[in-house]
Amino acid sequence: MKTWIVAAFALGAAVFSLNAQSQAPAGQGAQGFQGAERNLRWTARQLHITQVEIKAIGDTVDRQVDGIAKAASEMRIIQAKLERLLLDKNPDMGAIKQLVQSSLDWELQIRMARIERAIELRNLLGPERWAILQRLQRDYLLEKRSGRLRLADLGDDGEALAALLDRLE
Repeated sequence: MKTWIVAAFALGAAVFSLNAQSQAPAGQGAQGFQGAERNLRWTARQLHITQVEIKAIGDTVDRQVDGIAKAASEMRIIQAKLERLLLDKNPDMGAIKQLVQSSLDWELQIRMARIERAIELRNLLGPERWAILQRLQRDYLLEKRSGRLRLADLGDDGEALAALLDRLE
């Protein structure tokens, strides 16, 4: 019985390992295929994004930028008011509750706008390509923050794609 359990476990591990290897670019190990820039290049190629789609995604982002920026600004104002109120020796708990509720309302607007944008983009690209775009954005931001970003790693439309990924941040 133990032999069967060990054999089943080993078979499962082998299948899992083969499946994981088939998902990554050829030559990619646990730490990546000679760095994330190779992964960035591979992911950008898998996206197969057109200039028309880049423009459509940009239009979707533009429709929501102002609302998100206004909500974030309002939240900073509320946070400053709350901090000032908390400095009082005997702060007004009713005012604190009102400010916190207002902050939560603005946070809800921001989150809903981001969710709506994600759904629009998923509908535009389809679920598989939308997931690739999410992965590409994550890898792009990691490379950009590390200072290792090269636009050539994003393919022929590297500049347009980089501008789009910056706007999605």
